[in-house]
Amino acid sequence: KPTVRRQFYLHLAELCGVSEPRFEEPDPDSPKVRRATDKQIDPSRLVEATQFEYRFPDYKAGLADSLN
Repeated sequence: KPTVRRQFYLHLAELCGVSEPRFEEPDPDSPKVRRATDKQIDPSRLVEATQFEYRFPDYKAGLADSLN
């Protein structure tokens, strides 16, 4: 299931026992706004073509394992 950066970093901060990160909204007049916003990709074709098998059921499990 896709996640956005904000959710990822909030969960990482929780796992590390540190305060939540501060997020700043991009300037809507900046031409870089589209590149700086959260994007999602669908890896299903790559997974199917390579028979890739995920080691963890989701990013939360992978983060927890990497911090242990």
